[in-house]
Amino acid sequence: MARVSAPRCRGYHPALHGPTVSHFTASSPEYLGWFKRWNEGKAYSEQIKPFGFLYILHLSRLAGHPDTAADPLDEADRDNDDVSPVAPFDKDLKTAVARAFDRSSPDHAPVNVDRLQTYAEMLAAYPFRAENKFLNGRPFDSGHTERRHIIATSINLIGKEADRMDEEYVLGVRGEMAIDYGGDPRQGARAAAQLRRAIAVHGKSAVAEATGVSRGTLAKIARGERATTNVAPESILAGLKGLNNSRGATLKADRAKIAWLKQVVVDEGGIRPAARRLKMDASNLLRNLKRPN
Repeated sequence: MARVSAPRCRGYHPALHGPTVSHFTASSPEYLGWFKRWNEGKAYSEQIKPFGFLYILHLSRLAGHPDTAADPLDEADRDNDDVSPVAPFDKDLKTAVARAFDRSSPDHAPVNVDRLQTYAEMLAAYPFRAENKFLNGRPFDSGHTERRHIIATSINLIGKEADRMDEEYVLGVRGEMAIDYGGDPRQGARAAAQLRRAIAVHGKSAVAEATGVSRGTLAKIARGERATTNVAPESILAGLKGLNNSRGATLKADRAKIAWLKQVVVDEGGIRPAARRLKMDASNLLRNLKRPN
């Protein structure tokens, strides 16, 4: 299997040795907050101001970068996922990069230029990017690509947050930056299948209480009919997981109790002597011993 290595790109132009940078503005309190510690103690003229410029940088994924011919698919440092380098804007890019720091660390730890991704590395990894608009478009797939078909399963108002897609691509999705585009239709099918199984085991009342889905909707699901609910599939699956865990704990306790009752019967030499010791009716003791487990 052929792979493209970074050194093939490095000799084309000297600028390919430089770190990849994205030019952004501090257009939100979140972005400006990255430089709160940076701004402390500085004159206002030297601070990063609202709507001022800044640089977003990216960490290298190459083992031994920048001097080794490593494969761009080999991740040398898993901790890189927790480092998010930024730098204050400067007309001299070298000066700006030299002041790069990790925006995700409380102490704004500096990030060495040797750890930053270069344009050569970015270009070397480009052939391995997935074409997400098509099926069969992932790295190393073969054959014809196919158009993806969109199936609308719900309507969710996301407003202007959709405009932040480009920002998410460059900055990475973190916390409140993530845009919710609704549930995965496969989750809905999975939730319906698990609801049918849960109804057969626990009954509609217990499932309705655990998931928030109405008994009428559960009755349709149990009959295999098409049904809709406002409860999110993720919430349904979480409720069913809790219900199953609760049932498991109950069964474990019941089995322990039955085992103890059987031992009492053995020790006392029969059902009636054991019932007298336990101060309960013999027929009730017998029913407890025959409870399904």
